[in-house]
Amino acid sequence: MSAPEDTRTPFEAFALDFLAARGATLEAKGTLDWEAELPSDLAKKWRRQSYRLVFDAERTTLPRGGAFAAPGSVAGLRLLEAARGGGGGARPPRRRPGCAEDRRAAACAARGLPHHADV
Repeated sequence: MSAPEDTRTPFEAFALDFLAARGATLEAKGTLDWEAELPSDLAKKWRRQSYRLVFDAERTTLPRGGAFAAPGSVAGLRLLEAARGGGGGARPPRRRPGCAEDRRAAACAARGLPHHADV
């Protein structure tokens, strides 16, 4: 006897498995349509207690509180970022010791010129 075949799309499988691993309660609402009660850490970060995830690209309307879940959608990007561990490492920190901005400020101060930090 073989295991039942998984009919979920690859991103749907990733998203649902990730949410289940984080402690979300998942309920199927239809084909490619899921209600997810979020764990407290994600609920606080995303400012919502539940998410209605729709994985059907052919669907023209969303249910109330629903979000289209695909890798490039807002919900999809939130899921991918959370799976990366909160990441957000695409931008460098604003102030780093020894960066060009600090050297510029020091040069302006040495010449008695105003600097945007002084204004």
